[in-house]
Amino acid sequence: MADPSDHRVKSYHEFGLLDFKPELVKYQFSKKKSDLIEFEKVFFSKYIKKINCNVKWIDSSYVLCEEIIFKNLLRYYPNLKVIHLIRHGDQVVSSWYNKLNREIYGNKEMKELN
Repeated sequence: MADPSDHRVKSYHEFGLLDFKPELVKYQFSKKKSDLIEFEKVFFSKYIKKINCNVKWIDSSYVLCEEIIFKNLLRYYPNLKVIHLIRHGDQVVSSWYNKLNREIYGNKEMKELN
């Protein structure tokens, strides 16, 4: 059992995002119950299950504010504390381009972004 006086912190940026994002996008487009169930299963195994409850967990991620993700987080962590920060647009575009350009953006969209 963890020592309650232990104040360790684990900090991440978009933890496991690419592991559950395809299922999230599929559900967002289809709104099918079966896609929701599949997303929740993948989100649980790729995110929720990997959270170390013995430390403070921080994840800065744009996707965590999605309603379906937030509901899943609250289901497992009802005392969840959230800080909502707003990023500068230049940083957001840089992140999309450098991190996510091969994930969901087609060649035409990347040309326009460039």
